[in-house]
Amino acid sequence: QISLFREACCVLFGFKVEMGAEPGAGSGGPVSTFSLHSMFASDPDEILFFRWIPGSQMEMVPTQYTSQPEIKKQVQMYVERFKSIPAFTANLILEEFNKQTMC
Repeated sequence: QISLFREACCVLFGFKVEMGAEPGAGSGGPVSTFSLHSMFASDPDEILFFRWIPGSQMEMVPTQYTSQPEIKKQVQMYVERFKSIPAFTANLILEEFNKQTMC
């Protein structure tokens, strides 16, 4: 069932999501991590990386991709200013889709 759920999420939202873990800071347990790969990405290195800190919220982790000026501007507007990861990922998917479909 989990495979079906993951596939449905990719088809519905445009991102393949992979879950992992990394050691927690201090005496805390492992921290869950999530990497998102857009189905419209033009390069396999276009990865979004997030960390879930228990009792907190989702935290975006900078990557080489999100450090690119065009993407960094979107991160600053949607994630930092408006505190909306969903708005950021939706906008990113739409922009990547438009790039692929424009003649």
